Amino acid sequence: MPPKKAQDPNAKKIRFTSFHTVAPINQKNFYTDYLKSDSQFYAHRLFIEHTKKVAQAKKDKLADKAAEKSEGAAAKDDEDNEDGDEDESPEERATLGAKSIVIHLGSRDLRVGLASHAYPKTVPCVIARRVPAPASAEPIIASDAQLGPGLFGADFETDLKKLSTEVKHRMRNTKRRMIPNGPDLSSSFNSRSQPEEVVEHNDPSKIEWTDVSDAPAYITGEKALKIRPNVEPYYQLFRPVQHGTLNEAPYKTKQEMLGDLVLVITRAIEDELKVPQRSFKDYAFCLVIPDLYDRAFVENLMHVAFAELSFAQVLLLQESVCATYGAGISSACVVDVGAQKTSVSCVEEGICLGDSRVLLNYGGDDITMLFTKTLLRASFPYRDFDLSRAYDWALAEELKAKFCSLNEADVAVQLYHFYQRQPDRPTRKYNFKVYDEQVMVALAYFYPKIFGNGERLRGRRSLFSKSRDIYEDHVNEPDSVVQTRFLKLDSQAARDAEEDRILMVPLDQAIIASIECACENLPIGTEERKKALFSTILITGAGFNLPHASAYLEDRLRSLRPSIEKIEVVPAPKELDPQVLSWKGMSIFSRIKIASEFMISAQEYELLGCRSIQSKCLGYFWQG
Repeated sequence: MPPKKAQDPNAKKIRFTSFHTVAPINQKNFYTDYLKSDSQFYAHRLFIEHTKKVAQAKKDKLADKAAEKSEGAAAKDDEDNEDGDEDESPEERATLGAKSIVIHLGSRDLRVGLASHAYPKTVPCVIARRVPAPASAEPIIASDAQLGPGLFGADFETDLKKLSTEVKHRMRNTKRRMIPNGPDLSSSFNSRSQPEEVVEHNDPSKIEWTDVSDAPAYITGEKALKIRPNVEPYYQLFRPVQHGTLNEAPYKTKQEMLGDLVLVITRAIEDELKVPQRSFKDYAFCLVIPDLYDRAFVENLMHVAFAELSFAQVLLLQESVCATYGAGISSACVVDVGAQKTSVSCVEEGICLGDSRVLLNYGGDDITMLFTKTLLRASFPYRDFDLSRAYDWALAEELKAKFCSLNEADVAVQLYHFYQRQPDRPTRKYNFKVYDEQVMVALAYFYPKIFGNGERLRGRRSLFSKSRDIYEDHVNEPDSVVQTRFLKLDSQAARDAEEDRILMVPLDQAIIASIECACENLPIGTEERKKALFSTILITGAGFNLPHASAYLEDRLRSLRPSIEKIEVVPAPKELDPQVLSWKGMSIFSRIKIASEFMISAQEYELLGCRSIQSKCLGYFWQG
């Protein structure tokens, strides 16, 4: 080893680096408060600043009032109102919620209203756009098809036989008499039935069809459904929301789809609430979102609310939690049967239990379609039934609401009538008979295989792909233990698949699986929670709003879980329709003082984007 060179005393001593050496941390004695206090969160600091401004404005208002009084009274008022958190004044309580717009977006209808309103306005979530040629749609049956059994194939007949067997079993249990040739009697009458025309002045429910002589570029809401089909100028119906998420199939670009969604929401608010778009900046946007939501759906709604509509704040709350607020209960198993989807979730103390969420891809529209098929199979006198036409779909919904039931006493050869209305033709009255079709159809919620998969998710993910984690490249969509078990997604690769899976599980099995999963892995109190959830089953939505449906569901659950002493379906409050229960719950929550802590401001969204939802959602249901 050579000897070290002697240092030159005249050489310049230049430091190797200008950075100072940091002494190592004493691992046994160090402390940090980084992100350990609320004041270090941007959202919390904004909320504190907003609270201080509100308190100061209230003090200034009280000071102005006190200046008009005597000096002694003013001093007393100042002492009484030093705290900015005192109860609201009568004037504030009267206007509470007047600056909050509550919206519940459904697959068929949009419910909108101010939080101070008792009930919402219901508007069809549809827009009609002018097109150069009429849209073509495939009818439910061919024009030359022979009505009767076998009309829809052997598989349909096999599934329908299961429903018929269940009806017969229920009839035997209740000791009711069956009519052996009941289907033949009703079919024979229907094949001979002829319509009779109703004079225009004798029709009190005459439809006023939409006048499109000035050829507007688009029409929204109820007017869009009353446009004459196949008459110039031509219009095509678009629905921006389907199956509880964005409807991507009929659109070519994201901008087209979001543009239609903006128009539907804007026109609904302006027409129903009389709030002009220029005033949206003074309002909060309170949005009810699905329990097992699609991230792209929520993210785009946030973009629409802030970037397109310029709302001041946004409040998000899950459907099941809103339903419990609307019903006035803290814990329940919430079953939301909508038009095109059914969701089951368990809520405990105002928080949705994530692993108990189930999303089923069927709803009230499937019952409407099935009822139409069974009527045509029974030689329905109105043979030109085409559900692609808006007025025929409205007729099918009317027939379902009037006649479908889960009461075994309705199984008989009964004579009914209905009025069929269409443009440029007199109203017609039809007489028809049914035997057990109206009960069989309602049973399909427990035999969903008969609905078929069809093209329920056609075009899904064509515009918006699944959200993925930027670090691990895994799918970042919300999931639940129950949903994963039903779909048998055993591996991460199966969950990362781009295509969505359709889940068609009987409603009673989904409820039991949701409740049992909500009670898993509890150290204590498993049986108590299970009993509490089985005794508080809350039904919302319009899909299951059928006579005797709740009693039949209770019987099905008791037969599957006989060890549970009390199984009860809780009715909605008497003054509330189950369809508006979630909307009502959001309107109630938005008027609570604590709701201001969950409001996302435009300033937060501009800086953090959808990451701001994570710290501003009740129950922390948003991840990432």
